[in-house]
Amino acid sequence: MNGGSNPAFEILGDRTLSVWVRSGPELSNDQGIVGYLGSSGALAGHAGYLLKRRFVDPNIIGAFEDSALVAGGNYGAAWSNVPMPTLEWHHLVQWRSGGITHLYVDGMLQSSTYTLVPYFLNSEFLVGWSGSAGQYFDGGIDDIGFWNRALTQTEIQQVFQAEGPSSCLIASYPFDGNANDVTGNGHDGTVYGAALAADRFGEPNSCYQFDGINDFIDITGNWSNGGSNGTFSAYIYLDDMDETMPLFTHADVPNVGNAMAVEISCDNACEDTSGLWYAFDDRECGGLLYANTTYVNLLPGVWTHVAVTTDDLGVHLFVNCTEVANYIQNDWNNPGYWFADLCGGTYSTLIGRWSDTYFKGRIDDEDLRLRVDRFSRSIHFVK
Repeated sequence: MNGGSNPAFEILGDRTLSVWVRSGPELSNDQGIVGYLGSSGALAGHAGYLLKRRFVDPNIIGAFEDSALVAGGNYGAAWSNVPMPTLEWHHLVQWRSGGITHLYVDGMLQSSTYTLVPYFLNSEFLVGWSGSAGQYFDGGIDDIGFWNRALTQTEIQQVFQAEGPSSCLIASYPFDGNANDVTGNGHDGTVYGAALAADRFGEPNSCYQFDGINDFIDITGNWSNGGSNGTFSAYIYLDDMDETMPLFTHADVPNVGNAMAVEISCDNACEDTSGLWYAFDDRECGGLLYANTTYVNLLPGVWTHVAVTTDDLGVHLFVNCTEVANYIQNDWNNPGYWFADLCGGTYSTLIGRWSDTYFKGRIDDEDLRLRVDRFSRSIHFVK
Protein backbone atom coordinates (compact mmCIF):
# COMPACT_ATOMS: atom_id res chain seq x y z
CA MET A 1 0.00 0.00 0.00
CA ASN A 2 1.36 3.41 -0.98
CA GLY A 3 -0.24 6.34 0.82
CA GLY A 4 1.76 8.92 -1.07
CA SER A 5 3.68 11.92 0.22
CA ASN A 6 2.35 14.00 3.09
CA PRO A 7 4.30 16.62 5.09
CA ALA A 8 2.55 15.41 8.26
CA PHE A 9 4.83 12.34 8.22
CA GLU A 10 8.05 14.36 7.81
CA ILE A 11 8.80 14.47 11.53
CA LEU A 12 12.38 15.37 12.46
CA GLY A 13 11.77 15.24 16.19
CA ASP A 14 10.00 12.84 18.53
CA ARG A 15 7.51 10.33 17.11
CA THR A 16 6.02 6.86 17.66
CA LEU A 17 5.09 4.29 15.01
CA SER A 18 3.18 1.17 16.12
CA VAL A 19 2.04 -1.94 14.24
CA TRP A 20 1.02 -5.59 14.75
CA VAL A 21 2.70 -8.07 12.36
CA ARG A 22 2.56 -11.79 11.64
CA SER A 23 5.55 -12.79 9.49
CA GLY A 24 5.13 -15.48 6.86
CA PRO A 25 7.64 -18.16 5.84
CA GLU A 26 8.99 -16.40 2.74
CA LEU A 27 12.21 -14.43 3.31
CA SER A 28 14.48 -13.97 0.28
CA ASN A 29 15.21 -10.25 0.82
CA ASP A 30 14.75 -7.51 3.40
CA GLN A 31 11.05 -6.82 3.89
CA GLY A 32 9.46 -3.47 4.63
CA ILE A 33 6.61 -3.46 7.15
CA VAL A 34 5.50 0.17 7.51
CA GLY A 35 7.22 3.54 7.23
CA TYR A 36 7.80 6.75 5.31
CA LEU A 37 10.55 6.32 2.68
CA GLY A 38 11.40 7.07 -0.92
CA SER A 39 9.92 4.63 -3.42
CA SER A 40 11.41 5.71 -6.74
CA GLY A 41 14.65 6.74 -8.39
CA ALA A 42 18.03 6.87 -6.64
CA LEU A 43 16.39 7.31 -3.24
CA ALA A 44 14.17 4.23 -3.43
CA GLY A 45 14.35 2.60 -0.01
CA HIS A 46 16.07 5.66 1.49
CA ALA A 47 15.15 9.14 2.84
CA GLY A 48 12.95 8.46 5.85
CA TYR A 49 12.16 5.78 8.42
CA LEU A 50 10.79 2.24 8.41
CA LEU A 51 10.07 -0.87 10.45
CA LYS A 52 11.62 -3.76 8.52
CA ARG A 53 12.38 -7.48 8.61
CA ARG A 54 16.02 -8.38 8.00
CA PHE A 55 17.15 -10.97 5.47
CA VAL A 56 20.86 -11.34 6.37
CA ASP A 57 19.92 -12.16 9.96
CA PRO A 58 16.59 -13.96 9.45
CA ASN A 59 13.60 -12.60 11.29
CA ILE A 60 15.52 -9.92 13.16
CA ILE A 61 13.32 -6.81 13.13
CA GLY A 62 14.67 -3.27 12.84
CA ALA A 63 13.52 0.30 13.42
CA PHE A 64 15.36 1.79 10.44
CA GLU A 65 16.11 5.40 9.48
CA ASP A 66 17.95 6.77 6.46
CA SER A 67 19.14 10.28 5.61
CA ALA A 68 19.32 9.59 1.87
CA LEU A 69 22.95 8.45 2.07
CA VAL A 70 24.07 11.93 3.10
CA ALA A 71 27.80 11.94 3.98
CA GLY A 72 28.42 8.50 2.53
CA GLY A 73 25.87 6.24 4.16
CA ASN A 74 24.10 8.11 6.91
CA TYR A 75 21.62 5.51 8.16
CA GLY A 76 21.00 3.46 11.25
CA ALA A 77 18.76 0.83 12.78
CA ALA A 78 17.74 -0.41 16.22
CA TRP A 79 17.49 -4.19 15.89
CA SER A 80 15.46 -6.63 17.96
CA ASN A 81 17.36 -8.59 20.60
CA VAL A 82 16.20 -11.98 19.27
CA PRO A 83 14.58 -13.26 16.06
CA MET A 84 10.82 -12.88 15.77
CA PRO A 85 9.24 -16.29 14.99
CA THR A 86 7.07 -16.60 11.91
CA LEU A 87 3.32 -17.28 11.92
CA GLU A 88 2.85 -15.50 15.27
CA TRP A 89 1.45 -12.04 15.98
CA HIS A 90 3.89 -9.54 17.49
CA HIS A 91 3.66 -5.86 18.36
CA LEU A 92 6.38 -3.49 17.08
CA VAL A 93 7.01 0.13 18.04
CA GLN A 94 9.56 2.49 16.48
CA TRP A 95 10.06 5.14 19.16
CA ARG A 96 12.07 8.33 18.69
CA SER A 97 12.77 10.51 21.73
CA GLY A 98 15.37 13.23 22.22
CA GLY A 99 17.07 12.37 18.93
CA ILE A 100 17.50 8.67 19.79
CA THR A 101 15.48 5.95 18.06
CA HIS A 102 14.49 2.83 20.00
CA LEU A 103 12.59 -0.36 19.19
CA TYR A 104 9.95 -2.10 21.31
CA VAL A 105 8.91 -5.70 20.59
CA ASP A 106 5.85 -7.02 22.41
CA GLY A 107 6.04 -4.18 24.91
CA MET A 108 9.71 -4.79 25.73
CA LEU A 109 12.39 -2.15 25.02
CA GLN A 110 15.20 -3.63 22.90
CA SER A 111 18.85 -2.92 23.70
CA SER A 112 19.95 -1.50 20.34
CA THR A 113 19.51 2.27 19.69
CA TYR A 114 20.89 4.92 17.33
CA THR A 115 21.03 8.68 16.79
CA LEU A 116 20.22 10.19 13.41
CA VAL A 117 18.63 13.31 11.93
CA PRO A 118 16.18 11.95 9.35
CA TYR A 119 15.99 13.42 5.87
CA PHE A 120 13.01 13.33 3.53
CA LEU A 121 12.95 13.64 -0.26
CA ASN A 122 10.15 12.19 -2.39
CA SER A 123 9.25 10.03 0.61
CA GLU A 124 5.90 8.21 0.73
CA PHE A 125 3.90 6.33 3.36
CA LEU A 126 4.44 2.62 2.58
CA VAL A 127 2.82 -0.48 4.07
CA GLY A 128 4.23 -3.91 3.18
CA TRP A 129 7.18 -2.57 1.17
CA SER A 130 10.48 -0.78 1.87
CA GLY A 131 10.52 1.16 -1.41
CA SER A 132 13.45 -0.92 -2.69
CA ALA A 133 13.04 -3.48 -5.45
CA GLY A 134 11.81 -6.85 -4.20
CA GLN A 135 11.57 -5.89 -0.52
CA TYR A 136 7.89 -6.79 -0.02
CA PHE A 137 6.51 -8.15 3.25
CA ASP A 138 5.23 -11.72 3.52
CA GLY A 139 2.61 -12.03 6.26
CA GLY A 140 -0.11 -10.05 8.04
CA ILE A 141 -0.09 -6.38 9.07
CA ASP A 142 -2.72 -4.85 11.35
CA ASP A 143 -3.55 -1.88 13.60
CA ILE A 144 -1.02 0.73 12.47
CA GLY A 145 -0.74 3.70 14.81
CA PHE A 146 1.24 6.92 14.37
CA TRP A 147 1.92 9.75 16.86
CA ASN A 148 3.82 12.99 16.35
CA ARG A 149 5.38 12.63 19.82
CA ALA A 150 7.17 10.02 21.88
CA LEU A 151 4.59 8.06 23.83
CA THR A 152 5.42 7.37 27.46
CA GLN A 153 6.38 3.82 28.38
CA THR A 154 3.03 3.48 30.11
CA GLU A 155 1.24 4.58 26.94
CA ILE A 156 3.21 2.07 24.87
CA GLN A 157 2.09 -0.66 27.25
CA GLN A 158 -1.51 0.51 26.97
CA VAL A 159 -1.33 0.38 23.17
CA PHE A 160 0.25 -3.06 23.39
CA GLN A 161 -2.48 -4.29 25.70
CA ALA A 162 -5.51 -2.75 24.06
CA GLU A 163 -4.72 -2.61 20.35
CA GLY A 164 -6.84 -5.49 19.20
CA PRO A 165 -10.54 -6.04 18.68
CA SER A 166 -12.00 -3.87 21.43
CA SER A 167 -14.57 -6.50 22.36
CA CYS A 168 -11.93 -9.05 23.35
CA LEU A 169 -10.50 -7.17 26.34
CA ILE A 170 -12.53 -7.92 29.48
CA ALA A 171 -10.30 -6.20 32.03
CA SER A 172 -6.84 -4.64 32.07
CA TYR A 173 -4.76 -3.55 35.05
CA PRO A 174 -1.61 -1.52 34.30
CA PHE A 175 -1.42 -0.82 38.07
CA ASP A 176 -0.21 2.73 37.42
CA GLY A 177 -0.93 4.19 40.84
CA ASN A 178 -4.08 2.15 41.47
CA ALA A 179 -5.86 -1.14 40.72
CA ASN A 180 -8.47 0.30 38.36
CA ASP A 181 -9.66 -1.54 35.26
CA VAL A 182 -8.68 0.74 32.35
CA THR A 183 -11.10 -0.91 29.90
CA GLY A 184 -14.07 0.91 31.40
CA ASN A 185 -15.85 -2.41 32.02
CA GLY A 186 -16.05 -1.63 35.73
CA HIS A 187 -13.85 -4.38 37.18
CA ASP A 188 -11.88 -2.02 39.42
CA GLY A 189 -9.81 -3.77 42.05
CA THR A 190 -9.99 -3.41 45.82
CA VAL A 191 -6.49 -3.62 47.29
CA TYR A 192 -5.94 -5.54 50.52
CA GLY A 193 -2.45 -4.90 51.85
CA ALA A 194 -0.53 -4.88 48.54
CA ALA A 195 1.72 -1.83 48.09
CA LEU A 196 2.61 0.12 44.97
CA ALA A 197 6.19 -0.47 43.80
CA ALA A 198 8.56 0.13 40.87
CA ASP A 199 7.78 -1.82 37.70
CA ARG A 200 10.19 -3.55 35.29
CA PHE A 201 11.09 -0.18 33.73
CA GLY A 202 11.98 1.27 37.12
CA GLU A 203 8.96 3.57 37.19
CA PRO A 204 7.73 4.04 40.77
CA ASN A 205 4.13 3.26 41.77
CA SER A 206 3.58 1.25 38.58
CA CYS A 207 2.97 -2.28 39.87
CA TYR A 208 1.91 -3.98 43.12
CA GLN A 209 4.11 -5.73 45.68
CA PHE A 210 2.54 -8.67 47.58
CA ASP A 211 3.98 -9.89 50.90
CA GLY A 212 3.01 -13.58 50.65
CA ILE A 213 1.11 -13.39 53.96
CA ASN A 214 -2.23 -11.68 53.43
CA ASP A 215 -1.91 -9.28 50.46
CA PHE A 216 -4.26 -9.60 47.49
CA ILE A 217 -6.50 -7.63 45.12
CA ASP A 218 -10.21 -8.39 44.78
CA ILE A 219 -11.58 -7.73 41.27
CA THR A 220 -14.94 -9.33 41.92
CA GLY A 221 -17.74 -8.09 39.69
CA ASN A 222 -20.16 -9.09 36.99
CA TRP A 223 -18.21 -11.29 34.58
CA SER A 224 -21.17 -12.08 32.36
CA ASN A 225 -19.02 -11.01 29.40
CA GLY A 226 -16.43 -13.60 30.38
CA GLY A 227 -17.16 -15.82 27.40
CA SER A 228 -16.50 -19.53 27.13
CA ASN A 229 -12.85 -19.23 26.09
CA GLY A 230 -10.28 -16.64 27.00
CA THR A 231 -6.81 -15.47 27.92
CA PHE A 232 -5.16 -14.35 31.14
CA SER A 233 -1.71 -12.73 31.16
CA ALA A 234 0.56 -10.84 33.54
CA TYR A 235 4.14 -9.90 34.29
CA ILE A 236 5.42 -11.35 37.56
CA TYR A 237 8.50 -10.88 39.72
CA LEU A 238 8.98 -13.63 42.30
CA ASP A 239 10.69 -12.64 45.55
CA ASP A 240 11.50 -16.30 46.24
CA MET A 241 10.13 -19.79 45.60
CA ASP A 242 9.59 -20.89 49.17
CA GLU A 243 5.82 -21.11 48.91
CA THR A 244 3.02 -21.86 46.49
CA MET A 245 2.19 -18.58 44.76
CA PRO A 246 -1.32 -18.10 43.39
CA LEU A 247 -1.44 -15.60 40.58
CA PHE A 248 -5.09 -15.52 39.53
CA THR A 249 -8.23 -17.22 40.86
CA HIS A 250 -11.89 -17.17 39.88
CA ALA A 251 -13.70 -19.12 42.61
CA ASP A 252 -17.06 -19.84 44.18
CA VAL A 253 -16.87 -18.14 47.59
CA PRO A 254 -18.91 -20.72 49.59
CA ASN A 255 -16.95 -23.58 48.04
CA VAL A 256 -13.38 -22.48 47.28
CA GLY A 257 -12.69 -25.73 45.47
CA ASN A 258 -15.10 -24.71 42.73
CA ALA A 259 -12.74 -22.61 40.68
CA MET A 260 -10.51 -21.83 37.78
CA ALA A 261 -7.04 -20.86 38.92
CA VAL A 262 -3.51 -20.15 37.76
CA GLU A 263 -0.72 -20.66 40.27
CA ILE A 264 3.05 -20.44 40.41
CA SER A 265 4.31 -23.18 42.71
CA CYS A 266 7.69 -24.59 43.65
CA ASP A 267 8.63 -28.24 43.36
CA ASN A 268 9.15 -30.47 46.42
CA ALA A 269 12.76 -29.35 46.84
CA CYS A 270 11.86 -25.67 46.32
CA GLU A 271 14.99 -25.17 44.26
CA ASP A 272 15.32 -23.42 40.89
CA THR A 273 12.55 -25.25 39.07
CA SER A 274 9.00 -24.08 39.52
CA GLY A 275 5.63 -25.10 38.22
CA LEU A 276 3.09 -23.11 36.26
CA TRP A 277 -0.19 -24.65 37.33
CA TYR A 278 -3.61 -24.37 35.74
CA ALA A 279 -6.72 -26.01 37.22
CA PHE A 280 -10.42 -26.05 36.54
CA ASP A 281 -12.15 -27.56 39.55
CA ASP A 282 -15.95 -27.26 39.38
CA ARG A 283 -17.37 -29.44 42.13
CA GLU A 284 -20.94 -28.38 41.50
CA CYS A 285 -20.52 -29.77 37.96
CA GLY A 286 -18.72 -32.97 38.80
CA GLY A 287 -15.50 -32.22 40.68
CA LEU A 288 -11.96 -31.73 39.46
CA LEU A 289 -12.14 -31.54 35.67
CA TYR A 290 -8.41 -31.11 35.26
CA ALA A 291 -5.31 -29.77 36.94
CA ASN A 292 -1.93 -29.70 35.27
CA THR A 293 1.54 -28.52 36.29
CA THR A 294 4.33 -27.70 33.86
CA TYR A 295 7.81 -27.28 35.30
CA VAL A 296 9.73 -24.36 33.86
CA ASN A 297 12.70 -22.31 35.00
CA LEU A 298 10.97 -19.38 36.71
CA LEU A 299 13.72 -17.80 38.78
CA PRO A 300 13.22 -15.30 41.61
CA GLY A 301 14.41 -11.76 41.05
CA VAL A 302 13.55 -11.67 37.32
CA TRP A 303 10.52 -10.21 35.56
CA THR A 304 8.70 -12.95 33.64
CA HIS A 305 5.67 -12.81 31.40
CA VAL A 306 3.19 -15.66 31.90
CA ALA A 307 -0.07 -16.36 30.11
CA VAL A 308 -2.75 -19.03 29.94
CA THR A 309 -5.24 -19.25 27.10
CA THR A 310 -8.16 -21.61 26.60
CA ASP A 311 -9.72 -22.48 23.27
CA ASP A 312 -11.73 -25.26 21.67
CA LEU A 313 -8.69 -27.55 21.67
CA GLY A 314 -7.52 -27.18 25.24
CA VAL A 315 -5.38 -25.03 27.54
CA HIS A 316 -2.09 -23.46 26.48
CA LEU A 317 0.58 -22.05 28.81
CA PHE A 318 3.11 -19.41 27.73
CA VAL A 319 6.26 -18.10 29.41
CA ASN A 320 8.08 -15.13 27.88
CA CYS A 321 6.31 -15.48 24.54
CA THR A 322 7.00 -19.21 24.22
CA GLU A 323 4.36 -21.94 24.53
CA VAL A 324 5.71 -24.27 27.21
CA ALA A 325 2.77 -26.65 27.44
CA ASN A 326 -0.67 -27.47 26.15
CA TYR A 327 -3.25 -29.68 27.79
CA ILE A 328 -5.35 -31.32 25.12
CA GLN A 329 -7.45 -34.44 25.61
CA ASN A 330 -9.80 -35.72 22.94
CA ASP A 331 -12.35 -37.09 25.38
CA TRP A 332 -13.22 -33.67 26.81
CA ASN A 333 -16.43 -32.23 25.47
CA ASN A 334 -15.14 -28.69 26.06
CA PRO A 335 -11.47 -28.82 27.03
CA GLY A 336 -10.92 -25.04 27.20
CA TYR A 337 -12.85 -24.31 30.40
CA TRP A 338 -13.24 -20.65 31.31
CA PHE A 339 -15.53 -18.31 33.30
CA ALA A 340 -18.76 -19.21 31.54
CA ASP A 341 -18.23 -22.93 32.16
CA LEU A 342 -18.42 -22.66 35.96
CA CYS A 343 -21.73 -23.69 37.49
CA GLY A 344 -23.75 -21.65 39.99
CA GLY A 345 -22.44 -19.96 43.10
CA THR A 346 -21.22 -16.51 44.13
CA TYR A 347 -17.83 -15.92 42.57
CA SER A 348 -14.83 -14.07 43.86
CA THR A 349 -12.10 -13.10 41.39
CA LEU A 350 -8.74 -12.49 43.03
CA ILE A 351 -5.21 -11.46 42.07
CA GLY A 352 -2.48 -12.85 44.30
CA ARG A 353 -4.62 -15.20 46.36
CA TRP A 354 -6.04 -18.72 46.26
CA SER A 355 -7.89 -19.85 49.38
CA ASP A 356 -5.38 -19.32 52.22
CA THR A 357 -2.22 -19.03 50.08
CA TYR A 358 -0.83 -15.72 48.81
CA PHE A 359 1.56 -14.45 46.15
CA LYS A 360 4.97 -13.11 47.23
CA GLY A 361 6.53 -10.66 44.81
CA ARG A 362 5.34 -8.13 42.25
CA ILE A 363 2.58 -8.35 39.62
CA ASP A 364 2.12 -5.92 36.74
CA ASP A 365 0.03 -5.38 33.61
CA GLU A 366 -2.60 -8.03 34.18
CA ASP A 367 -5.10 -8.67 31.40
CA LEU A 368 -8.20 -10.77 30.84
CA ARG A 369 -9.49 -11.28 27.31
CA LEU A 370 -12.14 -13.15 25.46
CA ARG A 371 -10.65 -15.69 23.12
CA VAL A 372 -9.84 -14.33 19.66
CA ASP A 373 -7.21 -15.59 17.24
CA ARG A 374 -4.53 -13.02 17.90
CA PHE A 375 -4.79 -13.19 21.66
CA SER A 376 -5.26 -16.92 22.01
CA ARG A 377 -3.00 -19.36 20.23
CA SER A 378 -0.85 -16.38 19.18
CA ILE A 379 -0.41 -15.17 22.76
CA HIS A 380 3.08 -13.97 22.06
CA PHE A 381 2.22 -10.34 22.52
CA VAL A 382 1.09 -10.32 25.57
CA LYS A 383 1.92 -7.66 27.32
